[in-house]
Amino acid sequence: MTEILIPLIVFSTPVLLFFTSRYFRLREKQLEAGSSPKLLQGLREEYETKQRALEARIENLESIVIELDSQPGRKLVASAEARRSALQSEVARPLLSDGGKTGTGE
Repeated sequence: MTEILIPLIVFSTPVLLFFTSRYFRLREKQLEAGSSPKLLQGLREEYETKQRALEARIENLESIVIELDSQPGRKLVASAEARRSALQSEVARPLLSDGGKTGTGE
């Protein structure tokens, strides 16, 4: 039992200390914000402006992705049409230059 308990204590102690210190820092900030309504309002406004800026950036990125997503489709269709017309012209070229003869040696 002690073989399991000792490593568990050794490895969990730093994690516990880290989260405990984070918790008390958070509580300290909450108490400071609670005592000063202006500070709380300032933080709220700061977070709202950051959120609006991030939402604008996300909308911009979404529009870029949608635009880029639709462009390859158009490019594929255009390249397929170009290949098709090139193949048709290559197939038609020997027929036209041969004068309609089949190449049987006449």
